[in-house]
Amino acid sequence: MRWPQRSVIGMLLGGVSVLAQTNAPPAKPKASTASQIEEDAKKHASQLGSSGPMGILTDTMGVDFKSYLSRVLHNVPQNWCSHIPESASFKKGWVTIDFFILKDGTVQGLRVIDSSGDVTLDRPAYGSITGSNPFPPLPSEFKGPYLGLRLSYYYNLKPDDVNQQLVGSLL
Repeated sequence: MRWPQRSVIGMLLGGVSVLAQTNAPPAKPKASTASQIEEDAKKHASQLGSSGPMGILTDTMGVDFKSYLSRVLHNVPQNWCSHIPESASFKKGWVTIDFFILKDGTVQGLRVIDSSGDVTLDRPAYGSITGSNPFPPLPSEFKGPYLGLRLSYYYNLKPDDVNQQLVGSLL
C-alpha cells in the first residue's frame, strides 16, 4: 500500500509532541567539539533505543522543548518534499539522521546513521536539515551547550512497517 507524502510528513511532525523530553540526569556542560558531541550523543542514544520518527539524543535538563521543536520542524518537511525527485515517488525505504543544534541555532554533526541504500531517498532527508539551517536559537532556559536530535524519514512506509522489518532482520 502506497502512503501519500502528506501522511509521511504528518508522522514526522506527529512524533514531536510525544518525544520532546528525556529522563536522563542533567549532564555537566562540556566544550562543543564535534567529537565530544558525537560521543555524548552515542552514549545517550544507546539508552533510548528506537523511539519513532523523532527523538532527542541529549539531556533536556528539564526544559520542555515541545514549542521549540514545533518551530524548528516547521520548514523541515517542506524542504524535504522539495528535494524528493519524482523518480523516488514509488520507492520504499527509510533514512535516519542525527544532528546537533548549537545554542545559536546552527547545525553541527549532521550525519546519516541509517541509510536507505538509495541516494534518491537519502539526499532529500539530508537536504531537509541543511536547507533549514540555521534553526532558531535554543531556548534561553536551556543551559546545555547543544541539543541532539534524531529524525527518521519514511518513504511509502509506516513506522510500524519499519519496526517489523528490523525485527525480522534480527531473527
